[in-house]
Amino acid sequence: MEQQLRFISADPAWRRDITDHHRAIIGGHERMIVVGRDCATTLMTNADCHVFLTAMEAVRRERRRAQYRTQPERAVNVGPVTRLDDITREHVSRQPRGLVLDTTFLPTPAAVRAVLHHLGECR
Repeated sequence: MEQQLRFISADPAWRRDITDHHRAIIGGHERMIVVGRDCATTLMTNADCHVFLTAMEAVRRERRRAQYRTQPERAVNVGPVTRLDDITREHVSRQPRGLVLDTTFLPTPAAVRAVLHHLGECR
């Protein structure tokens, strides 16, 4: 399934349609949290705040494995940081209310607290 999604998202016409659909959903809500690599640079460029979570590759890989342990059909591949990741991280870091948070050594509750604190500051 994930391979099919990669194929679809690589097609410019499909990508435009999907992006337009996401924008319509987002536009219908005054306050929304949206997750994904394209959110800061494509979907919600003018959002009140942006958050980019990062971690070392080995940590991301283990987190993905733990996440999908009960879903063996899901891919657990985690590769190195891509150019698109770098672009998105840089975009977020330049935003007045952008937060780039390295979660490599943060337990999940601490990362959640940091993001919630940041969201509170963005209000």
